[in-house]
Parts: sequence; structure tokens; C-alpha cells
Amino acid sequence: MKLYKVKLLMKLVRKKLLRLKLVSKNFLRLKLVTKNFLRLKWVKNFLRLKLVRKNKMMLKLKLDNMMKLKVVNMLEKVMVMLMKLFRNMLNLMRFLEVVEWGMPRMRLMVVVGMHVMKIILWM
Repeated sequence: MKLYKVKLLMKLVRKKLLRLKLVSKNFLRLKLVTKNFLRLKWVKNFLRLKLVRKNKMMLKLKLDNMMKLKVVNMLEKVMVMLMKLFRNMLNLMRFLEVVEWGMPRMRLMVVVGMHVMKIILWM
């Protein structure tokens, strides 16, 4: 996934969230979704994801351990915010079999995050 695509996705999600009055403008000023955030080196590395299409969308992550830690923290913040919006999103995902039960936390968050973003855009 290219960086600009993710930026675009973020932008669309932000607009959608604002339009749906799910979050305030102040919330969007958080570092999670700022342009500076995307300019950070490790985020760029993180976004060099290779999408592998098997029967499910799996993400192959190229990350060093340090990056992993930062990205996991970042993703956890995003996920906490998203989980507040979609209480039972994870169970829904599992019901739809988008995520596998034994999936590592890291990949789980990425997959769910991506799907949540898409779902927000469909609203």
C-alpha cells in the first residue's frame, strides 16, 4: 500500500467521522492522524506493507523490533478509539471470518484497523 493511498484513506475517514459527528475536530488534531505523523520515518516503513491476497487479506509486515513496538503502540491507540465506536467489531470480524482466531496481535490490529476504516467509509 502506497503512503499516499493511506494518507487519502486517513483523510476520507477523518471527513466521514466529522460528518457523522462521531468525533470532534479536537480529536482529529491528535497525533494519530496528523500529516506529521505520516512523515515520521518509521510510519513510512510501516506503510511499506505487502498485501498478499489469499482467501483472506493478510498483511506481511516488514518491521524491525523497534518499529514493531512503536507501531503496536500507535495501532493500540487507533484501535482503542475504533473499539469505542464499534464495541463488538472484533467479534463481528471473527464472525465474518476476516481474522483468524490464532492471529498475532500485531497483524490482528492491522487487519481490523483496515477493515474498520473501510467500514467507516461505507457508512
